[in-house]
Amino acid sequence: MINDVLEILEVGKFNLKSMKVNRTHKYGAGDSEGRITEFSSEQHIISIDSTSFGEYGYNNTLYVFNPKKVLLKVYESIWDSTMERSGDYIYVLTETIHDFKHSKPINLERKDTLDTHYFFTSPKPSTKKYIKVKTGKENLIFWNHRYFETWKMTYEGN
Repeated sequence: MINDVLEILEVGKFNLKSMKVNRTHKYGAGDSEGRITEFSSEQHIISIDSTSFGEYGYNNTLYVFNPKKVLLKVYESIWDSTMERSGDYIYVLTETIHDFKHSKPINLERKDTLDTHYFFTSPKPSTKKYIKVKTGKENLIFWNHRYFETWKMTYEGN
């Protein structure tokens, strides 16, 4: 479910209700289902890519472009569950921002461990601070490729 207003620290605030929906694409098979939706305004083109892996986790990616479709920022939120040797689960939320607006890209990341499976909580961003992580210009090529390839993925759902 997409909220009317999307606000992400270090990325921006977007009023989706006032933006035009350009296109939507579903993809996935088995426990994995995804949907990418592209919105546009005079200032931005944004795409929200949400993939669910059932009880195993999710991956939400926000792509922010300028009106000429130059990629400016990518925000990725990944919720993952991992079993420890004891048999207990650890739930990890990782949020990453890739900022390509500068001559040298900036990557910010924060991780948080959670006590409860996301099925039983409201999705919330971490309260931890972002830290800079090493990056290179190849990330821009990777994220552009990943974005355009998502539109080609197939859907084998019901």
